[in-house]
Amino acid sequence: MYSARSRPYRPQNVADVPMRRVALANEAYTTIPALVIVIAVLLVAGWAVFDRAKTSAAYQREIRIVQALRARVLRYQLDEETGVRGYTGTGDPWFLEPYRLALPKLSAAFPKLHRALQDLRIDRAVLLEADQERMNNEWLTVVAQPLLADWRFSPATLALQRRGKAIVDRFRGDNAELEERLSHAAAKADEESERSLRILLTFVIAALIAVIASAYALVLARVSGGSHRRVATLLQKALTGNSLPAIPNLTFDAV
Repeated sequence: MYSARSRPYRPQNVADVPMRRVALANEAYTTIPALVIVIAVLLVAGWAVFDRAKTSAAYQREIRIVQALRARVLRYQLDEETGVRGYTGTGDPWFLEPYRLALPKLSAAFPKLHRALQDLRIDRAVLLEADQERMNNEWLTVVAQPLLADWRFSPATLALQRRGKAIVDRFRGDNAELEERLSHAAAKADEESERSLRILLTFVIAALIAVIASAYALVLARVSGGSHRRVATLLQKALTGNSLPAIPNLTFDAV
């Protein structure tokens, strides 16, 4: 009868740890560079969209400034007309006060409006401003100065007043068309800004998805490596067993 000591077999899984680390390293080497490239592309594209949105916002701000200048030009022209009309109707110089105040202001406002419209590059806007300036000069030369020289009512002064009203009506028409074109340009800029912001938001969401997907891939590789190690351990235990049967008068030994 043979006798030998029975001892449990403990499987050695030390080699599994380096293998799992190698698998994780390979997964990282594959995932991280791709993630860096994706994030870099998203950042560059996102910055381009942000810059376009900033440019659109600056353009809208310039349009608002030009709209204020346009309204100021119209007000000065109407102040000039109101002052002259009040003076010719009453002969009282006090009514000329709006005319005197508006005259230098309008002369200074026209060049500012002209330069601002040139920067905006809106179709026909500069031509409309030039036509307004021409009509103002015509009104001053042909209507205002003769009426100021002889304000007493006569058929000639009545004809001048009618001509002045026609000129101012054309002035108003040009101003209204200019306002419409500026409003249309502002609406287009607003749409462009909103579109840029939507695209930028899309890039941000895509970047977050890329980061989350990469992190999930790394975690999945780690979990998968741990699962493989546990399966190998269970298989070794099932094949070898931890102890041998105990039978009276018999002993077992296994290698």
